[in-house]
Amino acid sequence: MKDVLVRAATGIVFLIVMIGSIVYGSVSCFWLFLCIVIVGNWEYTGLQKNISEFKRVITCVSSALIFSALAWDSFELINLIYLAVLVFSASAILSILIPKERINLSDWAHVVFAQVYVTMPFVMLYMIAFSSGYYEWKYILAFFILLWLSDTGAYMFGKYLGRNKLLPKVSPKKTWEGLIGGVLSALIGAYFLQQYGFEIPGIPWFGLALLVSVLGAMGDLFESQMKRNSGVKDSGNFMPGHGGILDRFDGVLLSVPVIFAIVKIMS
Repeated sequence: MKDVLVRAATGIVFLIVMIGSIVYGSVSCFWLFLCIVIVGNWEYTGLQKNISEFKRVITCVSSALIFSALAWDSFELINLIYLAVLVFSASAILSILIPKERINLSDWAHVVFAQVYVTMPFVMLYMIAFSSGYYEWKYILAFFILLWLSDTGAYMFGKYLGRNKLLPKVSPKKTWEGLIGGVLSALIGAYFLQQYGFEIPGIPWFGLALLVSVLGAMGDLFESQMKRNSGVKDSGNFMPGHGGILDRFDGVLLSVPVIFAIVKIMS
């Protein structure tokens, strides 16, 4: 009972912070995403075997610089990209000088991939909010509502109707019934959201719901594979009862790049 209450309380606080930050304005949304990116990078590197805390810190610092530069899309702030490159270079030099720091190219590959896997999707999602030339919180909130509905539908259908395993070697609990339930939940949510003008420009409502639910499920499976390889259940314990930041946003990481590309092509 205590675990259920903790999970419920954490979920309520999570929703209040997320929705409040997104709706309040571009600045609060920026800081929300920046925090998610930093913690997400820390968790991602934590899933990699034997990577040093030094490289984990470098990953987080670099992600903060890259996100800040690209999200604000300012000529002055774009110099932060050069600073991020400088951080990488300086870190490589320091890793040679630090006695206990191993020189391992695979570790540095994870430092770079973390920016592609975790940082860039949130940069893209933030940019989608400015598709109309100004910050429009409805675009981001619509995306998250569809994702949350898809996750909830997948969980409920999978729990009560799940029979056929989706990819048992990757995630034993995922079922085809859960995937279908997630898609149906997102489509129903899209129908109601359409009535309130939440649509992201360039993407038909039901197409958006389908992309979010299917690609979100693929993002979940991708992260499940990483956790399975690392021998852990959750990516972290940032959210009591829910796991880590990556556990909550794994559906964002593979779906947003595709949606962003479509928005750019159609605009």
